[in-house]
Amino acid sequence: MDRVPSAGSSPIFEALTRRITAVREHIEGCCGSERAPDVRLIAVSKNASAEHVRLAHLAGLRSFGENRVQELLTKQDALQDLDLDWHFIGRLQRNKVRQVVGRVSLIHSMDRLELLQEIGRITRLKGLVQDGLIQVNLGREESKGGFLVEEVEDALENLLMDRNLRGIRLRGFMTIAPLEATVERIREIFRDLKTLRDRWKRFAKEGFEPQELSMGMSSDYEVALQEGASMIRIGTAIFGERSPAPA
Repeated sequence: MDRVPSAGSSPIFEALTRRITAVREHIEGCCGSERAPDVRLIAVSKNASAEHVRLAHLAGLRSFGENRVQELLTKQDALQDLDLDWHFIGRLQRNKVRQVVGRVSLIHSMDRLELLQEIGRITRLKGLVQDGLIQVNLGREESKGGFLVEEVEDALENLLMDRNLRGIRLRGFMTIAPLEATVERIREIFRDLKTLRDRWKRFAKEGFEPQELSMGMSSDYEVALQEGASMIRIGTAIFGERSPAPA
């Protein structure tokens, strides 16, 4: 394992600090000083080493998002001494659910009924409650997971009515805007997610508390903030360009 240089002499730490400061300044610029502290910055640490996550934590970050189960578990094991808030943001396979439930504070990518059912089963076995977000495919991209908007009502009715899903506490919604979409289309998608959240927020009760909007990544988080994001998932703008992790 590479040795981490002391923060004061590390160009990596200095670069992370500059990038984190810039992102936070953009958050305040988009949201204003009153709302900005309520926005949760999730640093997407995919392909970043555990040592770089450690330095990002030293630079002031606490919440980190991973989209591969094995990479998540490896980093959690390597960074047990830190008080980190882990999120799972990638496509979660049913056979990996047991490894994730109870290990993260929030699953952003609850994207299909079969996955909800498996999460419900594992939470019953473990005797715990898992917070999560419903992923909505507002861009209607075949390459991405997520409920289509016309499927969301059935999914939420299952969550509300199926006793086997009582171990899932819904905290809100997540979406990913198409990479090649125009700014106007991205803004429309984020606005539609907020409208969806606001409609269901009226039915909030214990275990069904849809407050959060996880939307916006390095290329479009400013638009997401303008449209009401409460969580943004930022990778490249914090860690820079990264090489793919070894297979």
